[in-house]
Order: sequence, then structure tokens, then C-alpha cells
Amino acid sequence: MTKPTDKSIEANGLTRREFNTTAAAAGAAVAAAGMIAGGPRQAAAQATPKKGGKIRAAWDSTSAKDTLDPAKTLSLLDLGRATLMYNRIVEVGPDMKLRPGLATSWESNKKADEWVFKIRKGVTFHNGKTMTAQDIVYTIHRVLNPDVASPARVQIEDIDPATLRAEDNETVRFKLKSPNADMAGLFAIQHLNVVPLGATDFMKPIGTGPFMCKSFEPGVNAVFVRNPNYWKGNGMPYLDEVETIGIPDPTARFNALLAGDIQAMTKVDASLLARAKNAPGIDIMSTPGPAYASYPMRSDAPPFESNDTRLALKYAVDRQKLLDLAYAGQGVIANDQPVPPFDPFYCAENKAKAYDPDKVKFHLKKANAENQVFELYTSTAIAGGVDAANVYAEMANKAGANVKVVVAPADGYWAATWMKKPWAMSFWWGRPTADSVMSVTFTSGARWNEGAWKNPKFDQLLKDARAITDVPKRKQLYCDAQMLLSNDGPSLIPIFTNWIDGKSSKLKGIVPHPMGSLGLFFWDGAYLDT
Repeated sequence: MTKPTDKSIEANGLTRREFNTTAAAAGAAVAAAGMIAGGPRQAAAQATPKKGGKIRAAWDSTSAKDTLDPAKTLSLLDLGRATLMYNRIVEVGPDMKLRPGLATSWESNKKADEWVFKIRKGVTFHNGKTMTAQDIVYTIHRVLNPDVASPARVQIEDIDPATLRAEDNETVRFKLKSPNADMAGLFAIQHLNVVPLGATDFMKPIGTGPFMCKSFEPGVNAVFVRNPNYWKGNGMPYLDEVETIGIPDPTARFNALLAGDIQAMTKVDASLLARAKNAPGIDIMSTPGPAYASYPMRSDAPPFESNDTRLALKYAVDRQKLLDLAYAGQGVIANDQPVPPFDPFYCAENKAKAYDPDKVKFHLKKANAENQVFELYTSTAIAGGVDAANVYAEMANKAGANVKVVVAPADGYWAATWMKKPWAMSFWWGRPTADSVMSVTFTSGARWNEGAWKNPKFDQLLKDARAITDVPKRKQLYCDAQMLLSNDGPSLIPIFTNWIDGKSSKLKGIVPHPMGSLGLFFWDGAYLDT
């Protein structure tokens, strides 16, 4: 085995210079995050946190399918609750560097097809049981188990379960069916939050995180109380209690923040930013990151099985105007693939498509879809989704594509509309690596393959890239994959959106994070300054 001098560098297959350049770009994104309303920009964390207090936080959706099983998290609400209760094997910091979580270090052999993780000592679960390597192994096996039906299974299925073992209480070793230099990064995904050996009851979940579950009613709320034995120390967490609820309507959610009924909320609608500017007692945080609004077209359903149809609808958007009108300029332009500009494997030569009515008409004619009415489903469950869909539809109609917006109910949108209708908007908050962000929605057989797209060439590009430690060669393969998605893939991805979240000015210690709303819910440092 070869021991890396910087585990996060080896995990991403980068040289130190390339890694530092990437970290600088991500750090710049975090540095750009700040208070865009509710007073001057502030430091996210204070020097002397105060203990005590209760808060309520509201997310943008909720349903009877809410879960506290980390292997099955789907919505941002599921993710937020999981991050309160659990810890990941590897963490991604606000600077986008991999850093120790419940694993303190990791290393691979030269081929990157055998890995060893060293597990943190002295961590206890909420029930007092000591966390060991056996719990890590059980957590990974759960995600690999097809009966559990975790959407992350496809991302880690190269782990050979027959080789996955705890060598002792502090060591996990396994082999891969094929090399993957990004393996440590995959252990930072939310579905690998660690649960105790044998855990099956997730109505009464046990984790190692900063808060313990007090009560949970799917579709209603969940209440979490302070974990007095939290392993990170320094007196964390500081809050006594966090109640989490869903308020799907963005205006109602914002009004609840103004009224003091909640102290934090995800996804402030861009249409509310002007109103928020003069609102006393609240802060609006805008954080650049890899989140993106997607318009996936099911390539297995008419009329989207034709790539010409998909290309026509991709050329039917003025991306800068959409960003300005629907998102108040809070984001950057994308070109129909999900790897963000600050990722080290971002393909800069994949230039954004210009708004081009002539190409729209050309491709519609080629697809024999000139008279087709394209129904685009959206919902207030997607921050800015309705406004963005309407702005896009107006552009598309002027370009010659007849797009009709259908607004579906926010309650249950992800269960009843997304991936059910031929064309329904979605929203993704990004992933730790370029490979994971592309594979989770575009590889053949992926559970979240929202465009039902199957392209063997694309699958092979990702597989080949994982096995290459030579960074320029690897980047070229990822670039080829991004070009393929842009020109042949099922999804219109026009922009990367900033995370726009709201909180009480009294709630401190929320550190902006490119990977998610409200600091990716690293709330162990949050406190009330009353």
C-alpha cells in the first residue's frame, strides 16, 4: 500500500498544485457567500458561542415518505435531519477539501483498487454504544444491499462485499471490482451516514451526530435534542433543541421567518429578495455552489426519445436572461451537464449554448415535432421553479417551441410528479466528485436516472476515468463525458444556482457551504445570540 501525504489530494487524483487551485476556487466561492439582505455582511461564526435555546427550521417540502434512514434520503429535509443525527465516514469542508469524519485517514494501493480506512476512536452512539469499524462495515453493506434499495448503491457497487471487513475495531479494508481513485470522496455522500451494527428501526434512529431524535412524524415534524456526549467536543452542539418541519409554499415559509415562527429556512425564492432587503431581524445568505435546476426529459418516452427534440429545447433558452429574471442573478451559467466550474475536472471547452431560434426550428423539423406541445411540469417545491419555468416557456415559445407550463402540487411533488411525467423539473445540490455528480443521475441503471438515459459510451468514459491516476488523461475523459451529456444527454441544465437561505439574525454559527443549504446543515456550531 502507498500512504499519501495528503489523503484528500490522493482521493481526488490531483497534484498538490491542482488541488490547491481547486481549493482556492471553492474557497473563493465560500468567501463570496454572505448576507445579501438584512444588514451588512457578517462573519458566519462568532468567537464565544452561547449554549441553550430552541429553534424551528423549515424546509421546502415534506411528505408521508419522509425518512430518517440515511441510506434512503431523498429530499433536502431528509438530508437536513440526517446531518443533525449522524456523521459521515469522510466529510467535505466548506473549502471543498475532503477531511476526516468518522474515518481519521485513508489510503489506497497504487492501482486504487484496494483501500484501507482508519476509524476514529472514542466515538459513542446516542445509546452509549462505542462506534467501531464493525459499524462502518455494516453501514456500507446496508447501502450495497439491493433489498435496502438505497439510491447510492450504484455509486459504491464496485466495492467487493466479500472483501469488505473490519480487521480490528479501528480498521476497515476492502477491494474494488475496478479501480476508483475517487473512492474516499464517495464516502462523503449523505447515504453513508453511519448507523450502528444491526440497525433496522429508523423511526427511532441512533447515530453519532450532534443531536438525538426525540420524536418523528413523517409529513409533520421531527424534533432533535442536544447530544451531551458529542465527539467533536468544544462544548458542541450549543443548541438544546432543533425542530424541523416542511413548509412547501415559499411565501408561507418566508412569512413564517418574518413572524418569528421559525428561525431558519431553506430556499428563499428569488422573487422575495427585494422584500427581504428591508425586513428587520433576518439575514439572507447567498452561497455559490454546485446546485443546479434541471429540466430532465425522459428519453424513453415520446417526444423526448429524439435527441433533436432535446437539442431544440436546449437551444430555446437565453441562459443569462433566465438567470437574471428568475434567480435575480444569483448563480452562474451552465451548459446541460452537472459538473460546476470550480470542480477540478470541469470541462471549460464545453461552452454554453446560445439562444438560437433558427436551431430550435431546425431540430424540431428534423424530429418532426414542429407542432408538438411540450408540457413542462414544475412546482413551488423547487425554489424559483415556477418563475423559471414560465420565463423559459416564454423564451421557447418565441423561438418556435410550444412549451406549456403545468404547476403540480408541492405536497408530494417528488413522489408523484418527478420521474413520473415525461418532462418535470428537478433540483440537485451537487456531489463531492465529478464522477459522483454525473453517475448519480446519468449512468444506465442509476436509481435517480431522471431522464431514463442509457448511453454505453458515457458509462464507459466514467468507468475508464475512475481507473486513471494520471490527472490530464483523467480530465480528458471527464471532459468527453460532459460534452456527451451536453450534446446528447436528456437534461437541459441552464444554470448553477446559489443557495439562498434565510435565518434569524440571532441565529449564529451557520457557516456557508457550497454543497448545501444552510451550511450543509453542519449545525453543531450553531447557537442563539439572544
